[in-house]
Amino acid sequence: MDGLNKLYELSKNNSVIDKKLYENYDIKYGLRNKNKTGVLIGISKICCVEGYIEGLDMEHEAKIPKDGELYYRGLNILDIIKDLKSQGQYYFENVIYLLLFGKLPDSTELAEFLDILKSFRDKKIEFPINTSSSMTNMLQIGVLSLYAYDKNPEEFTLENMIDQSLFVMSHFPEILVKCYLGDDFDPIKSDELRKNNASTAKYLLTMVRKDEVLDEEIELLDTMLLLHAEHGAGNNSTFTVRVMSSAYSDTYSCISAGIGSLKGHRHGGANAKVRSMVKNIMENINYENKDELKQYLRDIMHKKAFDKTGFIYGIGHAVYTISDPRSVFLKDKAYELAKKYDTMDEYMLYKNIEELALEVFKEEKGEDFKICSNLDLYSGFIYEMLKIDDSLFTSIFSLARVPSWCAHRIEQIMNDSKIIRPSYKSMKHNDVLLTEPSRI
Repeated sequence: MDGLNKLYELSKNNSVIDKKLYENYDIKYGLRNKNKTGVLIGISKICCVEGYIEGLDMEHEAKIPKDGELYYRGLNILDIIKDLKSQGQYYFENVIYLLLFGKLPDSTELAEFLDILKSFRDKKIEFPINTSSSMTNMLQIGVLSLYAYDKNPEEFTLENMIDQSLFVMSHFPEILVKCYLGDDFDPIKSDELRKNNASTAKYLLTMVRKDEVLDEEIELLDTMLLLHAEHGAGNNSTFTVRVMSSAYSDTYSCISAGIGSLKGHRHGGANAKVRSMVKNIMENINYENKDELKQYLRDIMHKKAFDKTGFIYGIGHAVYTISDPRSVFLKDKAYELAKKYDTMDEYMLYKNIEELALEVFKEEKGEDFKICSNLDLYSGFIYEMLKIDDSLFTSIFSLARVPSWCAHRIEQIMNDSKIIRPSYKSMKHNDVLLTEPSRI
């Protein structure tokens, strides 16, 4: 294997770029300004993520921290949850309507919308069940297979893109369940739930669980789908969908690409990583000893423990500084469930991870450093208490994001005719920069 090792070394030597060049040319790492805010490249009406006070020149001004807030189409998500509470079901379906059409439906509009989704769902589809151990990879194949059932897959009219969006969303839950259950999928049970217009949350929980599902559990999963549904145009998976949409790729390819992006453990896959990290902590230290737990978190940060990436999963966010409203909400829900299911010891571990990780960051980065827990910290714990297998965590996240990706795809195509194409400074040799960017 000497020849292959030589190739590895050649690739390594010719792939690394001197970090000083990034500084000299003011390169925007990860499309971020030096103050860690995102580079402004567009406008969106779909979502607003607030984690700091914006000034007139956010490219250079320091971020002023504030409590996090999240708005879907101008509505605060916590207000949405409160308003839908009296309804008792179809939280996610209401949010699909909101994200795609700009308003929450009244009872008549919701009933009509559910019937429309059912009409798209009545079109039977078959797709290959891959033997891949990755749920997200199988989901991508399932979504791509829908292309074959579309008479106009490459048509970019608003009407056709809406039809495609509803087609994907109406079949995605069944695709997810089939990928998970394989030969154990019960088509009769599935058809019965679909015939009765079961909510996405009820369908999913009833299909993947073998025991009785309680209404309060369905409501909680419905709320989880709502909280995961949208998070602005700049997050990695949504931006992936917008980039591909700007190239006029078809809806199914774009949604599949979004799933692939969400799979990454620094994005949607972080919830499963949190669970792995917590299990690792429980196996390796006396986690009830706060001093020992704090030192282990410090070791994780310094790449000495767990997966040695340096990430304390569930802590930190690109936008939120003081708090993530989704995490605050789920922390309360996790506490309620932990009391009910007698898992308070584990809940206290999560709570201590949150509190001690923030202490570690302040000690390492300075007292003024602002960081908070994010959505992923408590979501996996809640899924586990709902008896949902951890292989489904990221897939459920994907399901929740589909309406958002569809809305952003439509907004991108309707408003920006330019293909998204940022520049990279090109090097002629390893140590010589070209004066002009590559025109390839």
